[in-house]
Amino acid sequence: PTQSTWGVSVNMSLRRSSSTANPHTAAKSMLQQSWQKLEQSMGVDKGVQPRLFTKPEPRRPRSAVVARPAEIVTRSSVSRNSISGPSRSSMPTGPSPVPALEFDDDEEGEGPPSPISPRKDYTPRSISFYTLMRRHSQPPLETQTQQTQQPLRTATELFDLPSLPIVDGISNASLRQVYLSKCRDLMIGPTGEREQRFFEYCQRNCINGRLDFCEVAIGSEGCGSLSKALANNDEFAYLLLAHNPIGDKGARSLAEMLRHNTSLTVLDLAGTDIGMAGGAALFEALQHNQSVTSINFSTLSGQYRNRLSVSGVRPLVETLKRNQVLHELGLGSNGLQIEGLKSVVEGLSFNSVLSTLDLSGNDLGSDGCILLAEALPHCRLRELDLSRNHIGDDGMLNLANALASRKEPVTVTSLDVSVNNITSVSSPRLFEALRTNVYLQSLNISRNNLGPKGASHLMVALWENDSLTSLSLSQCDLKAIGAAEVAEGLCKNRSIVSVDLSGNWMADDGGLAWCRAIQQNKTLKHLDLSSNRIGEEGGVGIAKALLANKTLDQLNLRDNVLHEEAGRVFSESVKYNSNLKVLNVEYNNIDFKYLQSIEKSIALNNRLYALAAVERYRSEIDDLMTVAEAFRNCMAEVDLKKQKAVETKAKLQRHIAALEATKTKFNKANEDLSAQLFELTDELNQAESIHSELQKQIAETKRRGENEKREFNMKMASAAVQTAKVQKSCNELGSALNQFQSEHEEEYRTLQEQLGKELDARDHAILACKAAKGNLDAYKVRLEEEQMKRSMAAAERSSHEAMPKLTSKLESKSKLSKMRRSSSASTKTKQSSKSIAVSTPTRKSPMPVLEPIRRPKSAVTQLAPPPLRPVSVAKASMKSPSPLTIPSANSPLKALVVPSLIHVGDSVKGIESEPKSPTPGSPKKLHTPGFRRRSSLPSLGKKD
Repeated sequence: PTQSTWGVSVNMSLRRSSSTANPHTAAKSMLQQSWQKLEQSMGVDKGVQPRLFTKPEPRRPRSAVVARPAEIVTRSSVSRNSISGPSRSSMPTGPSPVPALEFDDDEEGEGPPSPISPRKDYTPRSISFYTLMRRHSQPPLETQTQQTQQPLRTATELFDLPSLPIVDGISNASLRQVYLSKCRDLMIGPTGEREQRFFEYCQRNCINGRLDFCEVAIGSEGCGSLSKALANNDEFAYLLLAHNPIGDKGARSLAEMLRHNTSLTVLDLAGTDIGMAGGAALFEALQHNQSVTSINFSTLSGQYRNRLSVSGVRPLVETLKRNQVLHELGLGSNGLQIEGLKSVVEGLSFNSVLSTLDLSGNDLGSDGCILLAEALPHCRLRELDLSRNHIGDDGMLNLANALASRKEPVTVTSLDVSVNNITSVSSPRLFEALRTNVYLQSLNISRNNLGPKGASHLMVALWENDSLTSLSLSQCDLKAIGAAEVAEGLCKNRSIVSVDLSGNWMADDGGLAWCRAIQQNKTLKHLDLSSNRIGEEGGVGIAKALLANKTLDQLNLRDNVLHEEAGRVFSESVKYNSNLKVLNVEYNNIDFKYLQSIEKSIALNNRLYALAAVERYRSEIDDLMTVAEAFRNCMAEVDLKKQKAVETKAKLQRHIAALEATKTKFNKANEDLSAQLFELTDELNQAESIHSELQKQIAETKRRGENEKREFNMKMASAAVQTAKVQKSCNELGSALNQFQSEHEEEYRTLQEQLGKELDARDHAILACKAAKGNLDAYKVRLEEEQMKRSMAAAERSSHEAMPKLTSKLESKSKLSKMRRSSSASTKTKQSSKSIAVSTPTRKSPMPVLEPIRRPKSAVTQLAPPPLRPVSVAKASMKSPSPLTIPSANSPLKALVVPSLIHVGDSVKGIESEPKSPTPGSPKKLHTPGFRRRSSLPSLGKKD
């Protein structure tokens, strides 16, 4: 009844209005008027009027399906803007007469079948909106039939070709190649009967742009033939190949076809024995295809299981980056695990189009659920299936936190987490997330051990949530307490449409709790309470609650313990409740008469619902008219945009010409820059080589520096030890010196006074020596002059007598010069220091070295030297005319002319002619006889 056609509904309404009129004529007139209005609203050219219901010419065999009234498809089943009507192959090219409604001739006068008891051979036909809007330039059916039958006239024909059924949108030659390839895959011989059955199957299932080859044993070779037929075919939008052993070879053929086909939108490859290589090939092909919006690789229970694994989904990352039309992707039960999920998540981060994703049965675990929960806020998924993945409580907690987040909301509207070992530990957090989440509309948490504890949080969530429409809690072990809390939550809920509580063993207490929910809830349409052990009391309560409910459409009480009383009450309630269309009370102890009464009441409700379908269809037609008007406006906008695009293209061509001229200049400059770059590259390589050498040298220097630093640190450590030792000894010597200074301070003062006297005597002696030396030098000069004069006078008198005298004088002169040189050398040696060596002839041992003591100026002024007595050298020479004997440098000066200036016992050695400052750095030492040798003396201050 839900699939009744427009013509049938019109026929039923006409039969009630005028029973005497011919229903065929009335139906034809009404349909013609409606179709003319549709053509006018869509602007179809009157010269190319499609015939609404016609028989193909030449007439098809009686076994073929003839044209029937078109099916007006509801909005939920519309695909690619489709509306009802004939297929393209049945539309003539030229002008046609007024559309006529025709039926098969085997049942004259009966009209269309009744919606209550439809005919078995009745199959509705429909036309796509895309086909209706295009200009029909296809040749007549006779020419097309000849063209399609010409390639089949070969020696391999097994029967008459015209007897084969014709499939819209694909030639018989292509289907025959698919059939022969299928026979080779199955290793069986082709026969006429098998081919006839194959074509009949294709005619039944390959209609309305839909190729349905599910479970027909098409192998890799058959898939290759089908791919060749669809490579350049734009008649089909659906290709269903589920449960066929096409394998990787067939998948590669499909991948090659997808690179050229531009009409396929849905591709179903569930359970087709595709492995890693085939999956990778298909994903690579989808990178270039811009028409496929849905592809399914999920593996269902069966023989041919897909196994894309980790390697098969690696190209999916690049596919999701490039493909911006893919909306649905099914990867269920393909062994992805956590590594494969990483590729999917990485691709989702670059994709904003994918809305449906099936990851069920991939053993993702809690880690996979955590990874997916982090990625959900950054993608645009609407439907997510995570069932049978063993995510556990840890994964569920992370997923619930993501659903509850308001800063980064998750826009998933449908979530399936069934069979995931979820318990009452994490379910409260999930139900709390429902209180704040405004996107989730469908939640399936069935077959998890939630228990009654988690249902209390669900009750509060149902009170506050206004977006959830579908809730499945099947086999969650809620028992009567949990079921009662869910029912209490639905009493105040205004959004839930479907609830599944099957298999929770709520018994009569739970059934009675649901009575109040059924009475008060105004939105619930589907309720499943099967396999709950609801007894007589609970069943009677639910049946009475149906009298007050006006929204419930389907109620499932299968496999409970209802008896005759409950059956009687249900039969009475259904008579007064005209909204209930499905009531399942199978596997209950209800009398057959009550079951029959319930069945009649439900059938009457469905019949009444079918009679009201005309108004619904009219509203849907109005909606389609609105869509057509919007489409026409869009086409006008597209034309304007095309015109602007042409103008823009001309501008772009001019810009391209200018850019080409600029490009030549840039190429020339690029060549120059390339040459410079080559030179700079060479220099860079040389610099890098030098840099590497310098780095090596730096490393070597650094290594040496580290070694030297290590050695220096060792030396510093040893020096520190030695310094500590020296410091210690210095401290000891300082203490000893202080002690010595305190003990010999009086003796030191006495010695200092004696030293001052001796220094005064030394100064007087130095002055006397200077005077004596001056006199001696003058005397020597005069003496030499006199001797020279005497010698010259003697030489003039007698040269012979003068020779011996001259010789003796020369010898004395040489001796005198030697003495002078030795005296000057000793004088220079003594002038290098201020210290005076005073020695005693009888003492040969070295004197102790003492530092000179600086006398204060007052002492020098007080100890003035005694006045020197002048010595007359001339008188001395007169008294002693004999030559003066000059003592040697080492002998003591005892017979000097001025004995009054020299103390007895002093020595001439070491007496300086002039006092000179000591050389820098030379130690100030004083050799004094009688002093004891000491290593050091204490330093004296300014006062001392």
